[in-house]
Amino acid sequence: MTVCKFFDKNFVLLDIVFIQFRLAMPIGKTVFSQLMDLVPENEFQKCVDKYRGDFHALKFTCRDQFRVMSYAQFTDRSSCSFPRTIRR
Repeated sequence: MTVCKFFDKNFVLLDIVFIQFRLAMPIGKTVFSQLMDLVPENEFQKCVDKYRGDFHALKFTCRDQFRVMSYAQFTDRSSCSFPRTIRR
């Protein structure tokens, strides 16, 4: 039994794995995030306000739905039930 977790063998191995994982992760934005940056926020909000798109929305706003549907089209999904299949 170790007294301090910093000298525990398992803790040191976990720390090494974490460092390797951070080195392997890509730096920067994803392609989808870069595409979403091309959509001007103020123009999108003007359309939402004009047609009162977020009138009944509590949590899932028009912007969120736009992102989900854009991701579905970007990944070539054939139906809107893809979030259910991803969670399984």
